Amino acid sequence: MEDGLAAAAKLKRLLSLETCFSYKPEKKIDPFKPVFGTDEPKIPLDESGQKTLERKKRIPRSPIEMVDLSQLKLTAVILAPSGNLAMVEDTTGKGYIVKKGTYIGNREGQVTEILPDRLLVTEQGVDDLGKPISEIREIQLPKPPGEM
Repeated sequence: MEDGLAAAAKLKRLLSLETCFSYKPEKKIDPFKPVFGTDEPKIPLDESGQKTLERKKRIPRSPIEMVDLSQLKLTAVILAPSGNLAMVEDTTGKGYIVKKGTYIGNREGQVTEILPDRLLVTEQGVDDLGKPISEIREIQLPKPPGEM
């Protein structure tokens, strides 16, 4: 019975308001900080030095900048010493002449190279973490009927 009274007294002393407990976080790991991927994503700054969360979108200036690349068909390629040209056609059948540097597609793509059988377009974007990414897509010249 004496053990029970001693334990009760000890418990009462531990639970009393007289006992002060303080937590010292120095040299301890923050439990809310992620262990992996502690590098913060680089957020671009605008002209005034403020952080911008999204990239400024380019305003489309021609009809071929408002459609997806999958809706465009390469119909002709002109190889010239002054610079190669290509003709792309939209779904309505209207043709557009493009050269290296022309903006094309609704994902701010830009023609980077015109080859004899295809057109290479580089699309710029930002991934979920805010890192810039670029994707190279191509539009191929269709093969003539009967050719494999």
